[in-house]
Amino acid sequence: MLRPGLHLSNAIGITNADLDHIKRWKPLSALLAMHNIVYGDTDLLKRAWELADRPPLVLRYYYTPKEGGPAYWEKHARDNVEMAHRCAAHGIPLEHLIFKPFNEPNMPRWADAWEGFGSEAGDIARYNQALNIFIDVAKNEVPEVRIGGPHLTIGNRDCRFQVDQPGDYYYHGADGKFESSICAESLSRLDVHFVHCYSFYPDQWRQRAFGLRFAEYEKYFKGKDILSVMESALKTPRVKKKEGGRSIKLIAPITESEYVLGKRMEQRNPYLNHLRR
Repeated sequence: MLRPGLHLSNAIGITNADLDHIKRWKPLSALLAMHNIVYGDTDLLKRAWELADRPPLVLRYYYTPKEGGPAYWEKHARDNVEMAHRCAAHGIPLEHLIFKPFNEPNMPRWADAWEGFGSEAGDIARYNQALNIFIDVAKNEVPEVRIGGPHLTIGNRDCRFQVDQPGDYYYHGADGKFESSICAESLSRLDVHFVHCYSFYPDQWRQRAFGLRFAEYEKYFKGKDILSVMESALKTPRVKKKEGGRSIKLIAPITESEYVLGKRMEQRNPYLNHLRR
């Protein structure tokens, strides 16, 4: 059975609309919460998690990019550990948690929303060191919590296609082998394979670039649980509305039947039919 998950807002707290989605879609495959949700109202997060039938709760503490080093990366890990302990103190067991560190590490430095490491070989090496430090700290402090990654942006040296320049990529080295990747050591230590997917704009699932790319991803992470983060599983256009004095983006949500239909259409896509669900 295909089950949707829910990515809670990274700008505002849990809303009645979120709770309504959970009621209609439960049991959820996963619930994703940023640190603003965890520290804003942990009891409400627990309520939402229980309403969703206690799925894996993915935690992401926002990582502010800067020219940091080992001490800065270790702090990021400890921020996540503290967040996990807060969830546990409010009744969400550590065994139900998954960390999502260093979001979209391959986002190039010139991007307006840059929040990772970058798309050059040196950036990949820094990410490998940072992720190893994160895993060392997290597994030592809260070994019950799983760790997922690498949740890359599409393109930007994620994996190479014929039209791309040869060289080092996050998923593989210049020879195309995972073992040759500059960050193979850290990626091989992950418990869960996170894939960012942008496939719910009209007919986007049909596009060769998307289907081929995710089928390619699987080659390097066989044997890992795959969690596809559907970041655009919503309709457009977007409109703004004032709510509680804050300007937020409202996007009409898809229905559960539309979500399941879209996933079935993806399964019939010849470029996605080898991707494990």
